[in-house]
Amino acid sequence: MTLAFNLKLQRTIDTPATPYVARFSPDNEQLAVGIENGNILIFRTQSGTLLSTLDLGLGVPCTAIRWRPDNENFRTKSILTAGYADGTVCQWHTTSRQAIYQHNEKDNQIFAIDYTADGTRFATAGKDHVIRVYNERTKEKMIELTRGFLTDTPGHSNRIFSLRFSPYDPNTIVSGGWDDCLYVWDIESGEVVHGMFGAHICGDSIDFLSADVVVTGSWRTRNQLQAWNLANESPTNIPIPNEPPAHQLYCCQVSPSISGAVMIAGSSNKTLQIVDTKGESIWHHLLDGAAYSLHWTPNRCVVTCSNNTVLMFTPERTQRRNFAPPSEHVVIGETPPMTPKKWEKL
Repeated sequence: MTLAFNLKLQRTIDTPATPYVARFSPDNEQLAVGIENGNILIFRTQSGTLLSTLDLGLGVPCTAIRWRPDNENFRTKSILTAGYADGTVCQWHTTSRQAIYQHNEKDNQIFAIDYTADGTRFATAGKDHVIRVYNERTKEKMIELTRGFLTDTPGHSNRIFSLRFSPYDPNTIVSGGWDDCLYVWDIESGEVVHGMFGAHICGDSIDFLSADVVVTGSWRTRNQLQAWNLANESPTNIPIPNEPPAHQLYCCQVSPSISGAVMIAGSSNKTLQIVDTKGESIWHHLLDGAAYSLHWTPNRCVVTCSNNTVLMFTPERTQRRNFAPPSEHVVIGETPPMTPKKWEKL
């Protein structure tokens, strides 16, 4: 059987509580995993060694994480911004294990965080329907995005589970959540410039395919994967080739290395899959539980699963399917059986 692309399971990590989010650092040296008990586990990517456990003592789940991009704007590296289910936003310096900044968004639960490509701004969103944009250097809140440009696009009316700064325009954010609305925000004016209906976002499942097209993954059994043209505000359904039951997507990400490819995962089907925008399957891997988050870099991929495991994959660019050696299995503490909690219980 010939293949142009393959991902090999490199390592399985057992976690002491359900892992909700995971992200590789910009240099791919560290992997951060936010789990249900509020801890963030920092692993050495290459070996899978646990480097540290970051704990604020909040006792609530860590529900969103993003590494600050490494560039000439900042001398300090290894900065991780995390959001928690009580509205706390904390910035960690992972190599020193220090919390260097912390504040609380009152009466909120943080479900989404993102940075601009240059790292000079970050945004948060969650339960209270508001997107807050912060200055990274001063940590001052620059603006709250709560209303739209027209009366029929007033802004979000339910929880926001995903937001993305445009990599092509740092003044543009796309967001989505439980209200089935996809909004394009202009930060300078603080208003919605495009509003689209039909994407039921329940996780980190918005990504840019190009400057004018975003891809969304919806938690439902039909039309789960869609590409939205921001110019004419219209979606194109992307077929997902798979056996029943249908995917219900919690997460999706555009490939960092394969043109037109998207990685998807969620519940029901329990499959981590790569498809192209024409609906052709490129690769898939069966999971033992629902997938809550994924992160795909040119060098690696990670997915967090409801059965208290984190799976790491590495790419194999080969024309023949080779027999892979057994993958590593790392156990972090005891792992009692746990039923995945619904977001509405947080």
